[in-house]
Amino acid sequence: MSTEPVNPLRPTTRHYAWSTLMIVIWLSFAGFTTTWFFRREWQEKVIASGLTCAPIFVALLQYLSTFRYDRQAAVLATWLNGVLGLVLFLVYLPALPAALRMFANSLFFAPVAMLLTYLVLFGVFLVNAYHHLVWSEQLYAAQQSHTLPPVTKNLTIKEVFLLLLAIGWIFGITSYGVRQGWHHVLWF
Repeated sequence: MSTEPVNPLRPTTRHYAWSTLMIVIWLSFAGFTTTWFFRREWQEKVIASGLTCAPIFVALLQYLSTFRYDRQAAVLATWLNGVLGLVLFLVYLPALPAALRMFANSLFFAPVAMLLTYLVLFGVFLVNAYHHLVWSEQLYAAQQSHTLPPVTKNLTIKEVFLLLLAIGWIFGITSYGVRQGWHHVLWF
């Protein structure tokens, strides 16, 4: 007799694609911030360590919630993406008068690019939070009805290769960024 549930819970293809895209975005952001380790000032290295660890942690939560069916990771990813979206919005508010002044001085491209960048990032964080909220509710319902598919607790060879790919991705972006001089740019 099979121990697998009759209708196991599976994420939709859209959810898989969205989570994979967000994992790549978070790992890319970690690669960008890792370039700050090559600055001379120790304060910027401390900031870089926090800004590098946070996106790697969120990417790990994305992976655990989507591919390992971990409800706690889905709930934490929901909160982190919501909080990061709110923080981004609050950080943007003081820049709004400067953007409007630039717009009034007919520097059209700069304020529009800044507005669109922040709006897109804010939207991405909120959409990601919503995706994980819906997914965590589905995981909760599947836990209550005992229809979660069995997940191995050990690392598979595929996951080890994906981990090596993620590390290579971060180092690749970091080395390209250091050669291009990104470590001389502060984004805040």
